[in-house]
Amino acid sequence: MEYGARLLDECAVGRLEATRSRVTGVICNWQGKQICLRGKYIVLAAGALASPGILLASASSSWPNGLANESGLVGRNLMRHFVDLYAVFFSDIEGHGDNRRKEVAFNDFYQVDGEKLGSVQSFGRLPPAPVLAESLQNNLSDSAGGWAATLFNVARPAVNALLSRVIEKTWVLASVVEDLPYADNRVSMVSGPSPHGGPKLAITYKIRAHDFARVKALRTLMRGILKPLRFLLIKQAQNNQVIAHACGTCRFGLDIRDSVLDRNNRAHGLENLYVVDSSFFPSSAGTNPGLTIAANALRVAVSMQANGI
Repeated sequence: MEYGARLLDECAVGRLEATRSRVTGVICNWQGKQICLRGKYIVLAAGALASPGILLASASSSWPNGLANESGLVGRNLMRHFVDLYAVFFSDIEGHGDNRRKEVAFNDFYQVDGEKLGSVQSFGRLPPAPVLAESLQNNLSDSAGGWAATLFNVARPAVNALLSRVIEKTWVLASVVEDLPYADNRVSMVSGPSPHGGPKLAITYKIRAHDFARVKALRTLMRGILKPLRFLLIKQAQNNQVIAHACGTCRFGLDIRDSVLDRNNRAHGLENLYVVDSSFFPSSAGTNPGLTIAANALRVAVSMQANGI
């Protein structure tokens, strides 16, 4: 394979071994066996939930609070996006293109009356009806108890039929509202085995009143522009079990006291560790983070190359 790269399947990273200044090994569970991978430079890109978990699991005498965690911010400032879905009905969906495609986006409501809200984009086609029905049943069970889920089960055939019609006859838009960083919204490590072999994680998260007010403001604006059409608002923004676009748990910055990474995504205090997933975000912004993650990873690669790495 080019550059000697190799992909290890069924391999879960558990922790990193490190001295005070360098990562010396990556401890993994590979097909039931523990192995140690070594490299001159280590790039961590396990996502904003798993990356801080790996760093916290890598505590040692050199790093008693977790690797790269002198600031105490590893895992903190967890952000997501408040995402609502708008299923817009058309009597002739064929005349309005393929509803599986993501072709529309606009930022008209990114900032309104000095308040930052977010963006709107095509969502693509909704998941199959049985999947949506199962999600609805789980939400009911969590919010109202088992009796509500039992009643839902009785009505499930009718719900499946309705959801199938929604899926086939609608274009779906997603509104994306910016989340803000709060230190007590966080990923932390808990004891006990995890099903995937990596660190076992807990998520602590709550929505502030200020942020939910912005969600409601965008809902009002969306209702206004969609008013001539029939549409169904699928409220997901306040659903804490839907952590969409998680980011911010290893934020970058200029000061080691209030950031985990430097401006080029290298971990403060470690010569050879870089984190290039959405963990580095200091703000979630009000738009899908995918392209920003990719662009930043390329920026970091160019910087590393310029420094002879």
